[in-house]
Amino acid sequence: MPRVKAKGKALPETSENRPAGTVLLEDPIASFSIPTVNAECVIDETADVPKYRPPEQIDVVHPLTKELFKTCRVPIIQAKRLVGYIPLPLRYQQVWLELSYCIVLYTQMWRLWTMEEENSTRKARKEKTAILRQNCGALVAQHTLARLLAVDELLLLSHSEEKPGEERIRILDEWKIRWSRDWFNTTYDKVATTGAKFLAADPVNVEGDWNIDDGGKSLLSPPEDLEEWFDGEIEGLDDTFEETLKHDALAALKKPDYYTQTHHDDRAKLPARWHEGHKPAPFFWSIKQWNWIAEGADFAPCYCFSLLTALHLAGHSVWTRPVDLLFFVLTEDPLYTQFQQFLQDLNSLLNMVLDKPKFEQARVIAKQLWRGEMTWREFVDAIMTDHLSRLRNATSETSERPDPANDFYTLEARLVLEGYVRRHEADKDKKPWDKNDVILWQALSRVATRRYKSAWEWIVSQIVLGKKVSDVLTQAGPWWDKRRAAMKKAQAQNVQEEQADGDEQQASSDQADVNIPEADNAEGSGSSQEQAETGSEGAAIVDDLPPPEREGSEDDDADGAGMAFDHFQDFLRHRSIQ
Repeated sequence: MPRVKAKGKALPETSENRPAGTVLLEDPIASFSIPTVNAECVIDETADVPKYRPPEQIDVVHPLTKELFKTCRVPIIQAKRLVGYIPLPLRYQQVWLELSYCIVLYTQMWRLWTMEEENSTRKARKEKTAILRQNCGALVAQHTLARLLAVDELLLLSHSEEKPGEERIRILDEWKIRWSRDWFNTTYDKVATTGAKFLAADPVNVEGDWNIDDGGKSLLSPPEDLEEWFDGEIEGLDDTFEETLKHDALAALKKPDYYTQTHHDDRAKLPARWHEGHKPAPFFWSIKQWNWIAEGADFAPCYCFSLLTALHLAGHSVWTRPVDLLFFVLTEDPLYTQFQQFLQDLNSLLNMVLDKPKFEQARVIAKQLWRGEMTWREFVDAIMTDHLSRLRNATSETSERPDPANDFYTLEARLVLEGYVRRHEADKDKKPWDKNDVILWQALSRVATRRYKSAWEWIVSQIVLGKKVSDVLTQAGPWWDKRRAAMKKAQAQNVQEEQADGDEQQASSDQADVNIPEADNAEGSGSSQEQAETGSEGAAIVDDLPPPEREGSEDDDADGAGMAFDHFQDFLRHRSIQ
């Protein structure tokens, strides 16, 4: 009696009659997930499609066990620069290379047959080369689709708690089995009985004979030296094609046998999405996302972020600390300058933890955050309430720690101010800077206290001069400390001078009956000179200082505060309020 899954699908039998030296899968393949592609590929040579580099072995920290284990990551190159990674369990490294090699092999063969067809002058030969070109082109699309589906599954990877680094990737299992058995041009039902032993065996741990016919298949195994083929062209294949492959393939068309398959079908159409350049594009892990998830580090506070400060203390999980991932990608250097960079991380997060992510709704609030129209706390509340509420153990906690030396540099303040800059730069009318921008000051009022208003005015005044927001916020702490120190010094000096003036007035009162004109004139002259000197010194202090913090209640209007400031300047210069 065959085993049956919940949906009533019969599972393949796993009797002793299985390939020697194999390990059984815990969940045998019960259906095919990779659609058969019988249409010839169409390749746009000008498209900027992501490209992969060879897998890299790396040690990572498990988010639950906190132990180091070895795994792989696949670097992603786009526009000639590294843009992220794909996680890959170590056990699938060779399968990934075999799949990659098949795509390179059949793409190169497809191009060779295309050139051969163009150079053929006889009609019969041109028709035969066209058949071989179409078959190779269909296999290019077939293997590329399989890789795309594998990438989609890999990007959802959740590390196994029992066997970290040995997670199962079902698409790669299926591809390996079907490719080894020449099953890409058939259905599951046709092979479920006769091929049950292969469907139940782990294709990664095999030692027996998996192929129908090994003869002539040496070309299908990737060379050990990756430099011979990984860049998109197999070294020496052009010569082999001219010497043997071309003649053997054309001869095989004259006498087709049991193993001859025609993968191409003139009636077939390509899937709407069969390679990484199609939409929706895979939600690749960015470099920052990989660092946060895989390195499992406690990082320095937001005002001094650097991978050099990372310690392998504990792993991170997107299921328990999703907001901390977003916090990290927004604060880790280099800071993002494009909205799409942040949106990619947000989409990747939602794709990993939700069955049906609401990408468009998330994009709207992410855009508001990016433009400074929504504060960080408001964004986090919206994400946790409207998108991540079903994550039972999720928390909005982040690794942000306040800088005791700088109250101004926080992620929340930085995003508000950067949003102010982005809205100004996006203005098609190129209007002058608006220092009284309503959106800016309303947002700042929700993230900062009024007692620092003069400091925020100074910060905005520096930003409109073209200075980077992060640089200005870094300088704001020392600026504020210098301002307070100068103000205290000026106040102490005023107290001393007031006391000295009082002593002089008392001495003048005691000698009121004594008439000494010369002394009065001399003393008055000296006093005038002293006032001129101290007055000049007082003016220098005011000029060197940023505007002092305006005193008064929170309800004081700007005119009243400005008047108070003018009076304060007069007091410092003339020792009295005019």
